[in-house]
Amino acid sequence: MNAKEIGTAAAATAHRACVEPLSPEKGTTMQRYEPSPSKSKSKLQVTRLDTGETWSVSGQVAKTVKALLHAGKRGVTALEMSTWALRLAAYIETLRNRHGLSISCERETHVGGWHGRYRLHTPIKIEPVEIE
Repeated sequence: MNAKEIGTAAAATAHRACVEPLSPEKGTTMQRYEPSPSKSKSKLQVTRLDTGETWSVSGQVAKTVKALLHAGKRGVTALEMSTWALRLAAYIETLRNRHGLSISCERETHVGGWHGRYRLHTPIKIEPVEIE
């Protein structure tokens, strides 16, 4: 793949992740989410509070779940996660498609374009899992 094809693929992924353009919330402030440093790969057990279903996630997907839960109603953007989440839209799609979480994406305009703000709507609980 050349640079143009890579850019096109990234834009297509971001577009699929943000399907409905909505007006941005007033008073939204940008804050970076920095996961706690860890020498080992992170792994979480996620429990849906509405159905009781439980599963495990690891790596970047686990960090994404943690960031969404930590952000609450404020939500997260790719820029806020840019120090570690280089493919945030892909991690969101994994959480939606593989694990059935309800995550909305609202389009927020800014100088030079727009970005998506992701918000988790499914009630969940997370617990760390020891990796051997």
